[in-house]
Amino acid sequence: FVSSPNDKWSQVLICSVVHGDGEQIEYFPQLHISPKAANDFIGTSGYLIEECQEKIDRKQKPLSFLTRNKAEIKVTALYEKNAKTMNVVGKIEGNDLELKDDYLIIGAHLDHVGSQAGLLFPGANDNASGMAGTIEAARVLSQFSFENSIIYTGLSGEEQGLFGGKHMAKVAKEKGWNIIGVLNNDMIGNIEGIDGVIDNRSFR
Repeated sequence: FVSSPNDKWSQVLICSVVHGDGEQIEYFPQLHISPKAANDFIGTSGYLIEECQEKIDRKQKPLSFLTRNKAEIKVTALYEKNAKTMNVVGKIEGNDLELKDDYLIIGAHLDHVGSQAGLLFPGANDNASGMAGTIEAARVLSQFSFENSIIYTGLSGEEQGLFGGKHMAKVAKEKGWNIIGVLNNDMIGNIEGIDGVIDNRSFR
């Protein structure tokens, strides 16, 4: 995989390990390489990776060609099919007997990818910034009283497949929470990724 080199916010290496639902194929490694590494690999074909993206974007069709190169890849990763993790959840209950069952959820994912292939991805922006924003919101809003309830979440397993968020949604459905809004803080340390949505129903 190569991040789109012509995109405004192209990332040289992201090292996200999200694979979606289903079991990962242990002996089918997926690698993310930089545009420079991609150009080194496809250089003999006469293409540049930047040209590939331009052609694909313009024609909206795949672009296939022979690289006439071979690469040997040594993978030392250990695949663990099952692992334990947890969400962190807190609640400030509303003071209205009826409206306290209406919930505003403020949260962020608390995981990142750590160290991969000798490179360190500490996750300062993705997503320590989002968790810092969530904790600060809890600190400030705890000084006030609301009719509705507020739930604060630190969600796990986001980089592996949004597992913490999916579990949170399942619990909310099972418990019949009336969710009036969600503020999801993801990468709020810069303008590259700010994700926050609250619907237009009132929160008091």
